[in-house]
This record gives sequence, C-alpha cells and structure tokens, in this order.
Amino acid sequence: MLKLFFPHLCCGCDRRLANGSQVLCVNCQNELAICFPKNIKNNLFTQRFYGLLDLESGFSLLRFEQTNLTQRLLHQLKYKGQQQLGSYFALRMGTLLNQLEVKPEFDLIVPVPLSKKRLRKRGYNQVDQFAADLAETLQTQVALKALERIDSARSSVKLNRKHRFEREHRFKCSRSFEPQAGMHILLVDDVITTGATLEACAKVLLNAADVRLSFATIAITE
Repeated sequence: MLKLFFPHLCCGCDRRLANGSQVLCVNCQNELAICFPKNIKNNLFTQRFYGLLDLESGFSLLRFEQTNLTQRLLHQLKYKGQQQLGSYFALRMGTLLNQLEVKPEFDLIVPVPLSKKRLRKRGYNQVDQFAADLAETLQTQVALKALERIDSARSSVKLNRKHRFEREHRFKCSRSFEPQAGMHILLVDDVITTGATLEACAKVLLNAADVRLSFATIAITE
C-alpha cells in the first residue's frame, strides 16, 4: 500500500521503478558508462601513479564526464543521501572483480575519509557504504575509521595554491587502526581526477607499515 503513495523512483531519471528494481531503472542501467579495465594492473588508472607509487592494481567502475549519468548519480550519492547507490556500485564492481581470471585478494578495504567539518554538515561519508558492501561482496574486511583527514584550524584563504593544496590533502592513521606488515589494502574513493587524494592517503599507510596497495574508485575522469 505504501508504494502507491511513496513509489520507488530511479536515482538516475526519477521514473517509477518496476518491481524488482531498487535503485536504477533498466534504461539507466544500460546508459551507465562502464569502464572497468580488463587488466587491473596496467591501465589508465594505474598509469596516473607511474613513478609515484608501486601499486598492485587500480580500477574504476564508471567513466565520469560533466554531462553523463555518472555525474548525476555521484551527485545523488554525495549530496542527496542516496547511499543505496554506494551499495549498487559495490555489487557491480565486486561482481566484475570476482569474474576476473585471476581474482585479486584484498586483506582490508579502507575508504578515503571526509574532513570532520564536511562529515558534520553532510552526516555521512559517501564512500563508506560502497566500501562496506564491496568488502562483503569480496568476502574481506573493512575499516571505515582507519584514516582521518587532518582539519586545519587556520584559514587557507591567504595561502598560495601549492600550500592550500597540501593542506587539503593531509591525513593520518586513526588511533584505533594499525596496518599490519604485508597486508594488501584496497583504498577506495568516489572519483579520481588528479589522484592527489589517493596518493596522500597511500603515503600515510606506507609510512605506517610495509603494506601492498591497490586503489579503486566508483568513477574516473579521462
């Protein structure tokens, strides 16, 4: 009865969903710009970190453009509380990973954290649900509070571009988290542009222990 008054709507186009569809309609599912690489060790994603980090693998599910469906869906996930999208993307990515001829094995999945200020304002980290459900799909562990973003008490208005950039990409391991030497960590975020955020988080993990690192994001810019 409730569905008559509060029907489930597609997160992509706002049309009423047919029975069995919980997040995206069939048309929007078909419109998704899937770009999951055949080779997760050498591709557009991993090439962005060539000479910077020794990655085990790197991959994204979707291609991000300013006008495509991916942008609309990430906006819904990030600002409109549509966290079920994180679950949907995790299932799609996990399924593709499980179908690889050589399935990667991760000991731990860690999401990139929000600043405390943004977390208070938004009420949630848009990457947490994705990380948790990806861990469940891959049958591994997740540490949602492993990393913390360091908030600055000082204003960055008067800083030049270089120093402002450095301040916005400062992280640390939380007191409750201690990575173990030799573990394979999958660091996840919603979208990769320059890769600076992932690189900053990776350096914190590498400084803490001798770990192996892989990166994954829901989307990637080309």
